[in-house]
Amino acid sequence: MHHRSEHLLDAKQFPLEMHFVHKNKEDVLVFAVFHRLGRFNPELQKFLDISNKQCLGIINLRKLGRRTE
Repeated sequence: MHHRSEHLLDAKQFPLEMHFVHKNKEDVLVFAVFHRLGRFNPELQKFLDISNKQCLGIINLRKLGRRTE
């Protein structure tokens, strides 16, 4: 994660940029998500709690649970 985005979107920098990386034996996929300041997001907090525990290593998305909307 980058506090102050590393990249720009339409010449705009965001307060936070989070990278997701998927690797297999042949390929690497990296995508970034820009975040804006706003209300507390409990779903994002679950992800951050898991990623902090695993030192930004492999994250099991199943541990996040299912959305209840």
